[in-house]
Amino acid sequence: MTIKEIARLANVSPGTVDRVIHNRGSVNPEKRKVIEEIIERYDFRPNVFASNLKLNKTVTVGYLTPLLSTEDGYWNDVYKGVLRAVEDFDEHIFRLKTFEYDRTRAGSFSIQAERMISSGITAALIVAKNVDEAQTFFSVHSDLQYVLIDSAVPGANPMSVIGQNPERGGRLAARIMSMLAPGAARYLTFSFMGSQISRQRSDGFIDYFKDRKDIEIVNIQLDSVDEIMDYLSTSYSRNGDFDGIFSPCFAGHHFGNYLNAEENRVKIISYDLNKPNREALEKGRINCILSQKPASQGYSGVYQLYKNLILQQDIDSFIEILVDVYFSENLPKLSEGDGTSARSIPYVEDFWIY
Repeated sequence: MTIKEIARLANVSPGTVDRVIHNRGSVNPEKRKVIEEIIERYDFRPNVFASNLKLNKTVTVGYLTPLLSTEDGYWNDVYKGVLRAVEDFDEHIFRLKTFEYDRTRAGSFSIQAERMISSGITAALIVAKNVDEAQTFFSVHSDLQYVLIDSAVPGANPMSVIGQNPERGGRLAARIMSMLAPGAARYLTFSFMGSQISRQRSDGFIDYFKDRKDIEIVNIQLDSVDEIMDYLSTSYSRNGDFDGIFSPCFAGHHFGNYLNAEENRVKIISYDLNKPNREALEKGRINCILSQKPASQGYSGVYQLYKNLILQQDIDSFIEILVDVYFSENLPKLSEGDGTSARSIPYVEDFWIY
């Protein structure tokens, strides 16, 4: 029996179990009772070696991320999970140093990555969206211990990768689209130049319909999010009518708000439960959101470092975060803590920890 297994049985996070075992921090009385009953039932005994190591070892974690304010706050949502985990696993064990780079500026990733190394970190959590620069950085710092969040980097050697299977996500979107707009149909999807994940999701979407002769898919390439509005205003109508649009990233609300009521027959599926997408879903301007659980990715990244560096346990090379599917009927309500501040996130027990 391990802390992780107790957490699964009690439907709480490992951090909550840890607080009960060491009698520190506040825990909901009902959850505390459930945890204590499991501990007693399985005669759990804490690992004294791991506890002593925990008390004497501090890990300084560098967190390298795209600008937290960009992409409709998606990266800030990942950051919330990172901060939650650092707090759960005791901020005296983990010291976090955060470095933001502008993924639209060549060299920004490299500059911030080197600053992170120079700050004296023990290990790193890295969102490596600028692949070429990341490959060079990892080849120079081959001794760095790091976990990748969101996506892998070809040729890199991370301790673990936290993310989703983008091709499977695209196929899931296609299956939902075939139910929203059944029969003979014409769909639009796109990907960004330099974004491996958006391309793989679009590829999965297209591949799902490969044997359907009655399905036509228009697949466009864009340089950036800014080009979406340019495309809508100059080229969308010239491509003819579409029955469905698949946005393989956070930008689905751009299409939904542009089409609005005039084209409300067009079914739109978008990735990411950000604020603009949520509002578009509530207003009926998009039809479905696929959430890749950004906070859970951040939380799980810290947890892998905790398992390996503090508890000295083996970790999996790839942790797949499963997709949440939201329609207007099951859209979760915003809670008081859902704001822009990373530390305003309320404590929740529904992180998937691996």
